[in-house]
Amino acid sequence: MSDIHKTSVGAICLNASGHAVTASADGKLIVWDTVTEKLKHDLKGHVGDVYRCRFFPSGEVVLSSGSDMRLIIWCAKTGVKAVTLTGHTMAVTDVGFVDRGRNVISVSKDGTLKLWNCGDSSCLATVFKHSAGVNCCCLFTPQGMDLGEPTTPISDKECGTKGKAVLIGCEDGQVVCIALHSRKVLFSVTTPSAVNCIADIENESFIIGCQDGSVHLYSLKSPSSPKKSWHSSNSTVHSIVPYKKVGVFSSRADGNIAFNFLQIPNVSLNLTGADADPVYDLALSSGLLYSCSRDSTIRVYSPLQLINKIVGKVD
Repeated sequence: MSDIHKTSVGAICLNASGHAVTASADGKLIVWDTVTEKLKHDLKGHVGDVYRCRFFPSGEVVLSSGSDMRLIIWCAKTGVKAVTLTGHTMAVTDVGFVDRGRNVISVSKDGTLKLWNCGDSSCLATVFKHSAGVNCCCLFTPQGMDLGEPTTPISDKECGTKGKAVLIGCEDGQVVCIALHSRKVLFSVTTPSAVNCIADIENESFIIGCQDGSVHLYSLKSPSSPKKSWHSSNSTVHSIVPYKKVGVFSSRADGNIAFNFLQIPNVSLNLTGADADPVYDLALSSGLLYSCSRDSTIRVYSPLQLINKIVGKVD
């Protein structure tokens, strides 16, 4: 798909209806149909680069964030800008949804993790402040962890935060886990390189991709050291997407997309196409893997049949 954007594409997300939202270096934020490849809406409102674009769980609303320090909520059906969230003092690097999305979270190069109420565009709390910039976040539902209780009053606009925790990956190599409702720091992990992307795997483990090219898998129950690590290249890891408990896709600055199996050592798959152009983001939807890269092309792969075949042979 080379006609959607004209410049480097840095973010992609898909909904269950077959629509995608993508962001490119020329400031374009576009909703389009993945079947017909036709443009639905050109979402205009950000000033500068858009770092994240995500569909709400309903698939009918889009949340975006960028270098202009703002989060913007859009109607995906009409393209109308509905809400703007302001309060960060530097670029907003990642976002997440609490349950259905009445509340959302964001992280920023200003080092903060913030909680927002979409209904009145208010910032409910600065949940955590780190000494370095925060590059990524992941909201999950931990099992068997003491999440603590709030020590200060909680706004009645806060919705669905109980039982939730947030993992943040930071520029100084720290990974910090914070209970969202109580604001309690549950644990922190130090890695030797900036953490660019992070994802949980079915609320049991989490995986990170780092600036030095390494990928690390941690158990949420005992996160002091990685369960597994992969370091096949020194090329920066830009995006991580788990596939169930089977393995994880990672994309790199050298154009490589790899799939590493969690339970099969020394076996990996590599997806080609981007040559030496960095692949900035990945999205897995309806059995297809979508990638976006510096060459402005959005590529679509169908790797799951082969992956499941390999797993079946080993089992």
